[in-house]
Amino acid sequence: MFKYILLSGVYRFFCGAIILAINWNLATSDNDNFFSLAIAVLISFIPAMFVPVLFSKLFNKYHGPFLTSLALIGVVVSSALLSALYTSNTMLVVINFLIWIFFFVMETTWETWFAGLSKSYNKQDVSKYSSISMTINQVALMSGPIAAPIIIDNFSYEAFFYLMAVTFFAISLFSFFQKVPKVETSISREEVRTSKKTNLYLFFSLALIWPILGSVNFMLPVYVTVNRGEMINVGILDASISIGMALIGIVFSLLKVTTLRIRVMMAFSSIIAGFVIWWISGYSIIFNSVAILLLGFGFGSLRIMIRYLLARNYSTEEVATLVSRANALSLPILGIILSVIMFSIEYTWIAPFFLTIIMSILLAISLRHEKTDDKDNKSQESLLA
Repeated sequence: MFKYILLSGVYRFFCGAIILAINWNLATSDNDNFFSLAIAVLISFIPAMFVPVLFSKLFNKYHGPFLTSLALIGVVVSSALLSALYTSNTMLVVINFLIWIFFFVMETTWETWFAGLSKSYNKQDVSKYSSISMTINQVALMSGPIAAPIIIDNFSYEAFFYLMAVTFFAISLFSFFQKVPKVETSISREEVRTSKKTNLYLFFSLALIWPILGSVNFMLPVYVTVNRGEMINVGILDASISIGMALIGIVFSLLKVTTLRIRVMMAFSSIIAGFVIWWISGYSIIFNSVAILLLGFGFGSLRIMIRYLLARNYSTEEVATLVSRANALSLPILGIILSVIMFSIEYTWIAPFFLTIIMSILLAISLRHEKTDDKDNKSQESLLA
């Protein structure tokens, strides 16, 4: 398990670094009014719709480490291509799309790898290692965007992408030699649930997750570029929202608040507070960091509650269907948001706050249609936190 946690942490670190490097390069290269960046962000989420379908047989047939190793080779090749073609916006957009295909493949392969390793541990140990793994991955994602500008400023984009290729190849090599028991996919009687009518409010709040993440990926480099900031400033803001999302689980556990409506109100208040701080402060990395940390706090809590409601009230098959449909809807939503932003680029920062506020309202309404008994909430507190 230690090797898995270490490898996944290093992987997440360099994922954050390479994503920022690509987005910043697109935002600052040609003066095309950020059109290339908007296209890159939009199409980067397309793989979320087809990867689970196209690769489902491979996910069931092969071990997590083996598939992770293969997908990493794809990232290695893409990174090598970036080192030679990063000056072309068109090639950057195309290669960025390829990289995101491999990223989405590994969203599943890392999970199947962990599931395979978990068979050798009891429930308490699995919960402990899951928490450790998620914390380290979140910290790695925070650190990666800060490391990218340091490497690029002291060397070059070409050297940076070569370093990415070498690092991802090393992770692929170590992953290839890891062995885990094959995960048996079986459904117990307790998991068989009666099909129920879809809660549309919960569904639409689920469909906003990717548009919010996409709007953040677009907003940060654009906002800093418009205000003549540096790449390191994007890294700091990126790290701040990650810190907010990482802290929410700890806060939920410490506060012992089990009523979902209260938690939604806490998330809503956090988002509004972040919006007000950003609006009043204008371009200020310190205040912007506080504001986006509060956004991450609210957004992270909403994601936890959505995951909880899905796991609690729907069968595995229903959840899979809801997620796939929500992913399909998220693409046109993100396209509309980016199109609107392009007409008023100086207010691009409003988009993630606006979408997250809508998400919190939809989730609050959805609670009227879901089971929210307080006794059951207490028994499921560990899942929610």
